[in-house]
Amino acid sequence: MSTIEGSGFIYRKVPAAPANHAKLMIIDDELYVVGSGNLYPGHLSEFNYVVEGKKAVEELIAEYWQQVWKYSSPHVFPKLNQDLYCSSGNANQTKNIL
Repeated sequence: MSTIEGSGFIYRKVPAAPANHAKLMIIDDELYVVGSGNLYPGHLSEFNYVVEGKKAVEELIAEYWQQVWKYSSPHVFPKLNQDLYCSSGNANQTKNIL
């Protein structure tokens, strides 16, 4: 542990998993799309690259995907005490979605 000079706070450097917010699609092992684009229309500018070629996909998987995959884990939905509802278009109507 170290003390940040003059602050009085104690901190410890902890190795962290790499952060990733990029959207990535690998299609038929023949091309990939990577960028900031979400799969819904939005008001922000989005930017995506399309890269074609089996060799390029193999390099992406080996040098990027396999590295970040080591830090992945399954998403677990918490147990809900009540049903989750969403609006079906009319303010007085709801439907059970879980």
